[in-house]
Amino acid sequence: MQIIDTTGLIDGIHEDQNVRKSISQTISEILNSQIIIHIMDGAAVIKKDSLSSPSEVDYQISKLARSKRGYVILVNKMDLPDAEEGLKIIKEKFHGNIVIPISAINKRGFKEVKTFVAYNL
Repeated sequence: MQIIDTTGLIDGIHEDQNVRKSISQTISEILNSQIIIHIMDGAAVIKKDSLSSPSEVDYQISKLARSKRGYVILVNKMDLPDAEEGLKIIKEKFHGNIVIPISAINKRGFKEVKTFVAYNL
């Protein structure tokens, strides 16, 4: 098993050629991976001025990756205010996908993530 932490994807075309290359490599990894763990910030979702998520890129990743059995969305930072509301929004907008709320601070969701990965290996 190989675990790869990829470059984040952005809407639009980045001006830096190295960043564009990294984004291209990320897309290639998504296409070739058996398991895709898509992380979104639960608290940032409800901020209208936030560039975090869900963005058009999040929708495109979901569309591309959900054809694979091993696709899951992790909603991160569930210990922050507004994260529960963000979780509801993500579950609604990404209906039909597996969504697991997680928090490193509260140690929430990691058992579920391990179970998901083990099942999909």
